Amino acid sequence: LEDLKRRDFTVNAMAYHPSEGLIDLFDGIGDMERRFIRCVGNARERFSEDALRVMRGVRFSAQFGYEIEEETKKAAFLPNLRLNECRPYGGLRLFLQAAQTFLGKRAKFWHSFNDFTLHFNRIVL
Repeated sequence: LEDLKRRDFTVNAMAYHPSEGLIDLFDGIGDMERRFIRCVGNARERFSEDALRVMRGVRFSAQFGYEIEEETKKAAFLPNLRLNECRPYGGLRLFLQAAQTFLGKRAKFWHSFNDFTLHFNRIVL
């Protein structure tokens, strides 16, 4: 259960136990049904642990057409987040997330998420 608390988004914070079945402490199923991307716990803490989580959230939104929850979206634009400092393999991890986003089924998402593109250089460089 401690592992689930450290996950980035509620849709990734579920587990299966052979005798207990699906364990969903953070309403990941509900967020999937609502088509929402929401951080587990405090979004600022999750993104400060690994800034690449910002790109993962945008990728999930672009690939699956999910809306990014407002507090999660606000935390994504904190001035101290620097994707180029992601470790280990920061450049490779960033490239893979960006490629998966741009090649996703819903890549048109980028046209409607202007705030992200405005802040992209500040976050990456």
